[in-house]
Amino acid sequence: MSAAQAFAERRGFSEWSALARTRLVRLALTVMTVAVYARTLDFGFSQLDDKRLILDQAEFLGDVGNWSKVFGRSYLGSADDTYYRPLVNLSFLLDADAGSIAAARFHGTNLGLHLCNVLLALYVLQKLGQELGQAFVGASLFALHPVQVASVAWIPGRTDLLFTSFALLSLYSLCGALERPSRWLRGLHGLTFALALFSKETALILPGVLVAACALRPTSERWRGLGWLAWAWGLPLAGYVMARACAIELRPGYWADIAAIAIQRGDVAVADCGRLFVPQDLAVLLEPSQVRVGLGALALCGLALSLRFLPTLRGGRLALCLACIALPLGVSLPGTHLVVLDNRLYLPTLGVALWLGEVLRTCLSARRAVRRSAQISLLLFAGFAAHASYARAADYRDPRTFSEAAFLAAPGSPIARHLRFRQAYAPNLTNLRPSHTH
Repeated sequence: MSAAQAFAERRGFSEWSALARTRLVRLALTVMTVAVYARTLDFGFSQLDDKRLILDQAEFLGDVGNWSKVFGRSYLGSADDTYYRPLVNLSFLLDADAGSIAAARFHGTNLGLHLCNVLLALYVLQKLGQELGQAFVGASLFALHPVQVASVAWIPGRTDLLFTSFALLSLYSLCGALERPSRWLRGLHGLTFALALFSKETALILPGVLVAACALRPTSERWRGLGWLAWAWGLPLAGYVMARACAIELRPGYWADIAAIAIQRGDVAVADCGRLFVPQDLAVLLEPSQVRVGLGALALCGLALSLRFLPTLRGGRLALCLACIALPLGVSLPGTHLVVLDNRLYLPTLGVALWLGEVLRTCLSARRAVRRSAQISLLLFAGFAAHASYARAADYRDPRTFSEAAFLAAPGSPIARHLRFRQAYAPNLTNLRPSHTH
């Protein structure tokens, strides 16, 4: 240790500097996120799902006394709906102001949840062993990646925002409990896992992600002392299954049909990987036939090739990176049989952020020219991502812009055609101007 470092430690400067850097990173993430998405506070409703979820249920949402009833009904409140997301419905109820539905409040909650998730991603990446600089780059990607626009600017994207909040808290508390056994952290892990389940059914894959996180431990104690996870996962799962069974009656053969759809739509998962690593073909909605598998295959080949040059992305880190990407995409495939929406990519972006952090770690340990090139590339990418996300959010401004963007992206989609002709548009396509994302 140099004399300057010893002097700084005696004076407390090193501790202050570390704390100041952490606060500066948090502030930078907050400013970036708000700067890109603050415009959504002036947006309205899109008429896709939010009409059924909010506008058609204004009377129900306007009475706070109905909070307990959300646990006994389906997500959309209809007999043919098979989604069960009571905490999302509860958040909509809390946003409603005594029967007066103001879109700004719903958009404000979405922005607040995204900001919380960005900061949680920073803490989780640090907990997984990344330095502050690496975690900052990963959290910036999570905040500004263009695929995140669908979850933040589109009110029904609340499902992924809320689910991811609890998923990140569950992962963070698990890492803490593995480092230092604590009943409080174990209880928090079980509670947040339960809350994630009641936010979106995608949470059923969380044990797979969490098992991958356990693989980060030293080999000698990797699976030691994990018996408490049986009740931390078992009790929430049992409660969720019973509550869902009481609220929703599934037709015979439902799960077999879901599995068949997931297998048939494997090409969508490959294309989704491409859109995560190369933000192309992003739209408010796409038909399943429009997805480009080639781009996804190219991205997966690039990811496999990068492992040769990333010595730190091995074992547990690699398993966690792949689990964060593949598991949420796989379990959400049944919902893509009619339309492909980008909000499914919200949590998988964390896996890309973890991968990018390891890329940065490797570049910083290389020669000066490589470090400089990496820094310039990251700055250029951050600028591109911020601009793309800011511009793309305009497609969600109101029913007219949303329906135009949907029809121009997927003119053959029945949903897009329905949205377009619901508005008072001239049928002549020359009256429609393409948006920036297409």
